Amino acid sequence: MANKDVEDMEGWMWDDDAAVETNGNQAQHEADMDLIRVTGANTVDKAVDMLLGRPRVSERREPTVQVQFKAPVSMRDYLAEMTRKVGLKNKSQYLRLLVERDMASHGKGLQTA
Repeated sequence: MANKDVEDMEGWMWDDDAAVETNGNQAQHEADMDLIRVTGANTVDKAVDMLLGRPRVSERREPTVQVQFKAPVSMRDYLAEMTRKVGLKNKSQYLRLLVERDMASHGKGLQTA
């Protein structure tokens, strides 16, 4: 999720006057568009894959490796906070999402096997 998206949510409160009733198909479409916007993916399937962090068993992707780096305590704390705020299961998912989004913004993508 882009920092601006998170900043926009921080002071957010429900407003009954702004609520809009939608049908199932319209609600699904809006949820799909939110997933695409938040992840930066170009399809719902790719957005879901990004959020889940792992490819489906049937999907063939390049081999994975473990990546580690040292970071200051404040960065670790921020990473933990943002992982919780965007609703991901762990820091690895959040970091993969950030790197995949950055790769996409530079015209790069994950390789297929």
